[in-house]
Amino acid sequence: MAACAAPTQEVSAESYASQYVLVVKGMSCPNCANNITHELMALPGVEDVRIDMGTGSVLVLSNGALPSGFEMQEAVRSAGFTPVTDGK
Repeated sequence: MAACAAPTQEVSAESYASQYVLVVKGMSCPNCANNITHELMALPGVEDVRIDMGTGSVLVLSNGALPSGFEMQEAVRSAGFTPVTDGK
């Protein structure tokens, strides 16, 4: 018997205790976003990742402590992309 899942509603980003925003160069397709999401979700504490392909912004969310900014930037690099830091 196949189970039917009820549609899930996205939780507001404001409801998370911790947020971190990265801007990433070179994201051009959904597969790019999936690769970045996969790497970030593997980090301890990361509960959700939301990506805006139009702006290149990556929002990392948690109800606890997030990894360091350096660790998140390294995860983006591991996915093959360049995080933009210090407004550059």
